[in-house]
Amino acid sequence: MNFRICFALALTLPIFANAEVVGKVASESRDAATAYVLTQNFVIGRTARDCFPDLGRTDTPKDFVARWQNANAKYFSAAISYMNRRLAEAEALGGQKARNDVAVALDSAINVDGTGAVNDFFKRDVKHEVCKKVIGLMDSGAFNIDMRSPMYGELQALVQYVEGQ
Repeated sequence: MNFRICFALALTLPIFANAEVVGKVASESRDAATAYVLTQNFVIGRTARDCFPDLGRTDTPKDFVARWQNANAKYFSAAISYMNRRLAEAEALGGQKARNDVAVALDSAINVDGTGAVNDFFKRDVKHEVCKKVIGLMDSGAFNIDMRSPMYGELQALVQYVEGQ
């Protein structure tokens, strides 16, 4: 996982210093796993948005992202569920400002890392060729989460945490 994501989210953890009393939701590992899933989601959508017109695709980027979300449903659902709990905990412990701080840190990390990843795709070759290759990989499931994914252990732990609650 990118250091920026872990660092940005870790900055918000002091808000939860007293969270153990109420059953701590916040976890650096779960934050990082959630950021990973949501960054993948961002990359899929942004790449589709930037490439579909060039490729003449008739499906929409929204449809494309929905297929990725469906293929990765247990991870995507766990990430959304955890973030909802994480934001609720932040608000319960520190009010709306704490909730907003956590949301802004996550959103910023996803946007910075996701935009960087997509921009890196296009530095390698002519846009049309990059689009054919990357969208082809996405269509084939190469961007799906599986045991070869970085942070696979943390991703599995996130799912187990959400399912155990």
